[in-house]
Amino acid sequence: MSHNAKLVIQLTAVKGVKKSGLLKGILIRWSDSSEGKNEQKEEKFLWVGGRDELFARLVGSNATRWMNI
Repeated sequence: MSHNAKLVIQLTAVKGVKKSGLLKGILIRWSDSSEGKNEQKEEKFLWVGGRDELFARLVGSNATRWMNI
């Protein structure tokens, strides 16, 4: 648990969000275009306090439609 961000991802770079695990984890996929490379990255957070609220904010942030996979 930390009050300081260990990873900062621009909202426009987020490509996918998925709830995962029994410990209220979340999986975030994003496009990393730093250093002139455009690669897909994925980060799994094992436990996120307020996961459902965070998920709803990410998915409904800009009124775009997300695909359910």
